[in-house]
This record gives sequence, C-alpha cells and structure tokens, in this order.
Amino acid sequence: ETGELYSPYVGLVYMFNLIVGTGALTMPKAFAMAGWLVSLCLIMFLGFMSFMTTTFVTEAMAAANAQLRWKRQEKEKVEEDSCSSEGSDNDSLIQDGSEWSENRPILSVQQRGSCDFFEIAERVEMG
Repeated sequence: ETGELYSPYVGLVYMFNLIVGTGALTMPKAFAMAGWLVSLCLIMFLGFMSFMTTTFVTEAMAAANAQLRWKRQEKEKVEEDSCSSEGSDNDSLIQDGSEWSENRPILSVQQRGSCDFFEIAERVEMG
C-alpha cells in the first residue's frame, strides 16, 4: 500500500474546505456586482462542469480497476491452461500471453454470475 486511507471525518473536513474555502465568503459580493442572471448561469455551468469532472474521474478509476482485474483473470487462465496442456504448438503463444491477450477484447459481454470488473475495489495509482 502506498499510503494510509483518511478517516471519514478527515475526508469530510477536506471536502468542506474544498467546497467552502474563501470563495463562499466572497460569493454574496460577487452576486451583487455581477447580477443575479449572470451569477446563477455561471454557478449552474460550474456545477455542471464539476459533475462532469467527478464522473470522468470515477469512470477512469473504474476502468483502471477493470483493466487490472481483466489482466489478472487472463493471467490466471493462462497459468491454468499451461498447467493442463500437454505441450502443443499453441503453448508458446499462450505462455507468452502478449499476442493471445491482444486478440481478446477487454470489454466483452460478461457471463451471469461473474464478478463486476468495473467495481472500484482497490486503489490504483495513475501516472
């Protein structure tokens, strides 16, 4: 693990600081100077952009988890196949795994009872 998780209280304090910050203290004056229509339109636009950004980050986290689970599952299948095979010509292709996994789609239709690949179950560091 690369770091410790925050407690819910610390997370709440960080979110409060992020949302309120100094901008909420100056908002009444900004509304008075810009006018109600412009201010409301700008607040609605910024709220929508914040929603979109949060959605994109959540989708990126889910996609990263799905890719890790898919690769882990493919590796387990390759290990099972290589243990149960009797040395055919395709074993080198399966053991290598690079060309074999390139031919299979990452986002395929899931079977009933299979795990949800897009569930965010582990923290993935990006970068």
